[in-house]
Amino acid sequence: MKFWDEEYGLTEREGKPVVSSLHVAELFKKRHDNILRDISKKLKPDSGLSREFCLKNFREISYRDSYGRKQKAYAMTRDGFMILVMGYNGVKARKFKEAYINQFNHLAGGVENV
Repeated sequence: MKFWDEEYGLTEREGKPVVSSLHVAELFKKRHDNILRDISKKLKPDSGLSREFCLKNFREISYRDSYGRKQKAYAMTRDGFMILVMGYNGVKARKFKEAYINQFNHLAGGVENV
């Protein structure tokens, strides 16, 4: 199954929907270097996250900037996305979180609600 959701920036990687750090920066109106900093903090051994979780949910990728230079970004699963944005606050941030959770679940085949 191939995923592509332009509105949410979701694509497929290894059969799972993922979102890029670039898209998260754009949606949350944050500079991409600040998103990369936040991800780097989460990936440190002393962050409280297991190495396995980090490897499973954050994949380093690259893109070309407007000057043609290769730049670092990350592809994140739903779980990686949630870990990253849990600390982002405000009404707008909560709306984005809810919308992304719903879209990830839809693309992944849905999740039963209790």
